[in-house]
Amino acid sequence: YGNDGTDGNTPAAEIDIEVDGTPGSNDMPGRITFKTTADGAASTTERFRIASSGQIGIGGANYGTSGQVLTSGGSGAAPSWQDASGGGGTVDLVANGSIAANAAVIVGSDGKASTISAIAEALTAKQNGPETSQTDGPRYLNGAYDSDNDKFVYIWIKHVSNTDADVLATVVTCSGTTLTFGATQTIFDTSAATWSSICCVDSNKYVATWDEGGRSRAAVLTVSGTSISVGTLTDYVIENTEYVHVVSAGTNKFVVTYRNAQLGGCHCRCGSVSGTTITWGDPIDVAGAERNGLAYIGNDKCIWTYEVTSGSSGKAVIVSISGTSLSAGTAVEWDTDAKNSWPVYNTTAGRGLIMFNETQTGTEWKGRGFTVSGTTITLGTTYDLADDAQGEAGTGYMDDDGTVYALNQDDVSGGLANQIFFYKITVSSSLAVSSTLEQSNLSDDTYSMSDGKYLSANVLKLGSGKYALAWGSYESSNSRVYVRVKQFASTTLTASNFIGFSSASYTNGQTATVNIVGSTSTQSSLTPG
Repeated sequence: YGNDGTDGNTPAAEIDIEVDGTPGSNDMPGRITFKTTADGAASTTERFRIASSGQIGIGGANYGTSGQVLTSGGSGAAPSWQDASGGGGTVDLVANGSIAANAAVIVGSDGKASTISAIAEALTAKQNGPETSQTDGPRYLNGAYDSDNDKFVYIWIKHVSNTDADVLATVVTCSGTTLTFGATQTIFDTSAATWSSICCVDSNKYVATWDEGGRSRAAVLTVSGTSISVGTLTDYVIENTEYVHVVSAGTNKFVVTYRNAQLGGCHCRCGSVSGTTITWGDPIDVAGAERNGLAYIGNDKCIWTYEVTSGSSGKAVIVSISGTSLSAGTAVEWDTDAKNSWPVYNTTAGRGLIMFNETQTGTEWKGRGFTVSGTTITLGTTYDLADDAQGEAGTGYMDDDGTVYALNQDDVSGGLANQIFFYKITVSSSLAVSSTLEQSNLSDDTYSMSDGKYLSANVLKLGSGKYALAWGSYESSNSRVYVRVKQFASTTLTASNFIGFSSASYTNGQTATVNIVGSTSTQSSLTPG
């Protein structure tokens, strides 16, 4: 109650607690009602209630209907229940092309609205990357993609001689299927660099690592446009090393593996990045192991594959990460006569594939699917991916549906020595594996080296159904990095760019009103299909 200048008998507001239903023994349903007195009135009116089952009533027992939303009436009126009308109101965007009425609408990186369109399947011709001055080509080419900035970095070794081998890198951007290469930059000027590898750990930030004849080194690379700045070099092992691999293990964290040729065995070590400084955890090792591979499988875990001894069995183990500390589970054998191995994994698919050479001659390229539960690895049966395949160039990317897009050097004994072949490998949920040769002789030439042991190949996913397929050429007359872009048939629709449906038809450049579906902050939780 309040004093209105005459008396204090006029109510201003009230809160009532009342029975809301039929009471019984140990049963007392109730509700709370909130009332206010309108301007010019002398009694209260119910504005809001919470009923016995948690229902919300506006202006009395008005609970709306299922699916309706509470809509503000502004500063001068009470809220009311309204139909959802698409789930999030409307938004006005400039039309990029014509848009039909009630058409599904996506928003582009330029903030404009457009309809969904088909993307045709295509494979570009060779796009010339950096040319090198040596006659035996760029060695150990490796790449990493930065999805935040839609660019990627290639790293490789410019091997002029056994006493002149530098670490080089370039930044690449992609528009459609056209690549633009930045200037080649020397990451480190050294005399004996080998086995380069790179991963992306944050927006515009990468970790590069390589062996340098007596030690393994790493550095943080920061990208600005197409320029690369190199952080302080750090030595993480002071012995002769080889078979260096690095993978991202989350934001500003990575895991590196290598073979210690001096002490023997393969080692695995975790590092964290702060700015351009790397902090290292202690390594774990497998005594006597030779060549090894590594893939991050999510949830602070990696799968580590390795050859136990030269020409012996291949094993795999799950490595768990805590801070920068590593611990290994129980190893399982995936082959009895293994050489090289390249594991790939996709967290959405929930499965992976170990690609490997079965013999020491490296002429049988095989694959075996796997799943992981905790630190337990379950293996599928072994499948022949390709006969007569030289495995040093084996590399791949596993997509969300369990499909692996892989490159390998094929048909060594069939007269096509040192050519790059492109495969599409399917790993089913039951771990059954099948492969299809998508493109023979992707490199469209042969190389001068007879065994191809330094031949480099790399697969990066750039977008929906789009992959960059890269390799190093070893022709004495044209030694360089080459890339072809493969675009599979797709559409411009993704789970993140769909926003709703057009309220009318619009022409190019008009302001289009779009009825939003889903949350305006996350655009949509729908899966395209």
